[in-house]
Amino acid sequence: MSKILILEDRPSRQRLFLPNREKDIETLLSISGLSIPLVDDCKKIIDEINNEHYLFKDTLKLLIIHKSSINSKGLMYVYKACKDQCIKIIFFSGGIAQLNYHNENLEFLNINSSDLYSARLIPFIRNFLQDKVDNLLELVFENWELTYLLQLRKLIHSRDSEIEIYKNRFDSKIKMINQILGYEKEMEEQNLNALINKMILNL
Repeated sequence: MSKILILEDRPSRQRLFLPNREKDIETLLSISGLSIPLVDDCKKIIDEINNEHYLFKDTLKLLIIHKSSINSKGLMYVYKACKDQCIKIIFFSGGIAQLNYHNENLEFLNINSSDLYSARLIPFIRNFLQDKVDNLLELVFENWELTYLLQLRKLIHSRDSEIEIYKNRFDSKIKMINQILGYEKEMEEQNLNALINKMILNL
């Protein structure tokens, strides 16, 4: 049974963005545990989602779907069904200009189509099927954790250098990054620097 479902209603994008074009498409179609319905079947599933009729399989762990293909009702249906069944989501679209990631209650990622259909997609899918993916950001960043740690340190320094009345404008961003990294409370600067240095040495 499929563990990953890709709903792509415009398969020409795969030929446009995947680095090895047809060869990469053939590789994707050959991966056991990954389902990529053909255009007519894909559109039928999307229609069922938009009409709140589609039933996601119990084995499904990751849904990758063209965000512009679903209406507002379908979007809410996807959020609810995936939250209830613990299914992670990757929304992609040519209209998504900025990567957006959340992992509170439901893990999902919004990315541009060109970022989805990159050289990282096939290794990411294979790793996900082998339970080797800890975070959806691994699709985009090789060292996603280090990227966020560096951003966290920069925000903390910016906050600490501000006068008191402006400090709270950094708090929501710091809290969000701590949440993405899985930290329940803010790490002390000394420990943060030590962790960053250790990760850089291991590159």
